[in-house]
Amino acid sequence: MTANIEAIAKDIVDAAYNVHKEFGPGLLESAYQRCHAYELRKRGHIVFAELKLPILYDGQEFDEGYRIDELIDDLVIVENKSVDDIHPIHMA
Repeated sequence: MTANIEAIAKDIVDAAYNVHKEFGPGLLESAYQRCHAYELRKRGHIVFAELKLPILYDGQEFDEGYRIDELIDDLVIVENKSVDDIHPIHMA
């Protein structure tokens, strides 16, 4: 599985580079995400975007948890950011 994840990661980075090369900085995160997912799908990956990730509390499931920006091939989660600088909060 590690080799598979490495191959997926390579495609993720390459696809992000291609999208950024096309548009440069300044677009909304949602625009980059849509193009990035499209680029990955062209390469044969299964990409789900904006998946709900519910939280569990006291045996109850709540949809107000989190959203996964992109889930690629059921193996890799991508959190998209469109910012001028990376801050410590983005690393969480």
